[in-house]
Amino acid sequence: LPWELEEEILTRLPTKFLVRFRTVCKQWNSLFNDRSFIYNHLSLPRPQFILLTKYTIYSIDITDPTMKLLERHTSRLGLISMEVVDNVYKMLEYFRSPPEDQINCAFQTLRFIDTPDEDMPMSETTKSSHVSLNGNLYWIACNRQTREYFIQSSDFSSEIFKPVCLLSFQESPSCDEHVLAVFKGDRFSLLMQSYLTRKIEIWVTKRKIDDTEEMVWMKLMTLTATNLPKLFNKLYGVSYFIYDKTLVMCCGDDESGKPCIYIVKGDTCNKIHIGADLNSLASRITWFSHCAYVPNWTSVPLEF
Repeated sequence: LPWELEEEILTRLPTKFLVRFRTVCKQWNSLFNDRSFIYNHLSLPRPQFILLTKYTIYSIDITDPTMKLLERHTSRLGLISMEVVDNVYKMLEYFRSPPEDQINCAFQTLRFIDTPDEDMPMSETTKSSHVSLNGNLYWIACNRQTREYFIQSSDFSSEIFKPVCLLSFQESPSCDEHVLAVFKGDRFSLLMQSYLTRKIEIWVTKRKIDDTEEMVWMKLMTLTATNLPKLFNKLYGVSYFIYDKTLVMCCGDDESGKPCIYIVKGDTCNKIHIGADLNSLASRITWFSHCAYVPNWTSVPLEF
C-alpha cells in the first residue's frame, strides 16, 4: 500500500491496537510519536465513558454491543478536574458553603484562593458540568444579581477566573437542564433539555475555542424521542458525547437511579443498563461518578 494510505488506516484504529503495533516496524513506531499523527488520531476516535464506583474504576466502550465494564483500577477517589501546566499538576475544587473559596492543589502543595462572590458566580445546581480544554476549566454559571447565564472559565496557568460568553437561553426556565461538553476536541457542545417536553437540543460552537474570537453557536440537532430520560436533578449528574450524529449519555435511571447508557439518534432512544454483564454488580452500586473521555497517547509520568 502507498504510505499515505497506510498512515490513514492507522489513524482510524483504536488506541489499544496501536499500542501493540509499535513493535511491527520502526516506521510505525516513529509515526505513533509524531505530533501531527497524534492530533489526527485524537479527532477520530469514538469517546468512551469512565465509571467510578466506591472501590473500582471502569471504562465503558459503547462499540461493544454488550456494553461490558472493563476494570481499570481500584480507587477510593472521586473524579476531580485536573490539568497539567508546565509539568505541575493542578486540581481544582469549589466549596459552595461560605466562605466561597477556590482550592488549588499543585503537585505536593495545597493552597486556597479566596474568590469574591461577584467574581465567582456559580450555577445554582451542585452538579454543574465542568469541562477541561486547552489548560482552562469551563462551566455554566448564573450571575446571582443579573440572573444571566454564561460560560465561566478558570485559567490553570494564571489562576484567574473570568466569564467567557453569555448563553442564548436567558429566557429558559430555571428548571430546564443544560450540560456543557467538549465537541471534536477543540469546540464546545451544549445539551439543553426542556423540563416540560423532555425535548433535547444540541448546540455547538462554529469554531474552535480561542480567547481571541467570539463564540458563535449553531444548532446541531433536535431530539424528540418519546422515551428520553429526565435529565433534571440527576443525583450523579449527566455526561455525554456526540458521535456520528448520535447522542450518547451516561446518567442514572429515572426509576432506580442505577447507571445507564442512553443512545439517541433521530426519534429513537435506546437504554442500556451498565453492569448487566457482571451479574449483581449493578445492584451493588450505591454510589458512582462518571465522565466522557477520548482515548489518546498522552501518558502520565510514573512518579505521578
